[in-house]
Amino acid sequence: MKIIESISFLKGNYKITTKDQELLYLNEETFIHSGLYKGCEISEDSWAQLEEENQFYEARDLSLGYLRRRRTSGEIKYFLKEKGFNQACLDRVIEYLNDYQLINDEDYIKDYIHDQFYLQKNGPRKIKFKLMNKFLDPGIIDTHLANLPHEDLEKMVKELIEKKYGPGPFSLKEKQKINRYLQNKGYPYPAISKELF
Repeated sequence: MKIIESISFLKGNYKITTKDQELLYLNEETFIHSGLYKGCEISEDSWAQLEEENQFYEARDLSLGYLRRRRTSGEIKYFLKEKGFNQACLDRVIEYLNDYQLINDEDYIKDYIHDQFYLQKNGPRKIKFKLMNKFLDPGIIDTHLANLPHEDLEKMVKELIEKKYGPGPFSLKEKQKINRYLQNKGYPYPAISKELF
C-alpha cells in the first residue's frame, strides 16, 4: 500500500507524491476520476491502473490535437508509437476515436481517391501509393480504386494529353514522352495506349 503524502498542481498536471517519495503525474481528468486526497491509501494495482489510465488520456489528447487535419488510424498509431505509447494504449485510443466517429478509414479512402483523381488528376497507381504511405490496408484501397469508372479513366487520360500536348497527331518521340508523363501520374498503360496508339 502507498500513502499519499502530497498533491500539487504543476503545469497542467497533478503531482502525486507518496511517503516513499514515489512520484506520479496525472492529468486533470485522471486526477478527478481517481478520488485521491492527501493521506489516502492506494494499492499497487490501483497505482498501476492510474498510470495506465493517465497514459490513455495523454495519448487521446495528443491524437485529438493531431486530428486537426484528417488522419487515418494508421497515421495516428504511428504518431503515438513515436511518442512512446504502448500497443494497448494505441488500440484503446483508436477504439475511442472510432466510437466518436472522429476517424473512419473507409470514408477517408473514398474521399481521398475522389479528390486525387478528379481534382489532382492522379492515376490509380499513384493514388494507391499515396494511400499506402498512410498505413492503410491495400485490399481496401484496391476495392475502392476498382470502383473508379473506366470511362472516367479514359476521359481523364485524353483530357491530360490534350491539356499538356494539344490534340495531336504525335510523333513516336512525343508519344513516348506523353506515355512517361502519364505513367508518372499513375495511369495504367492500357488506358494510355488506347489514346496514343
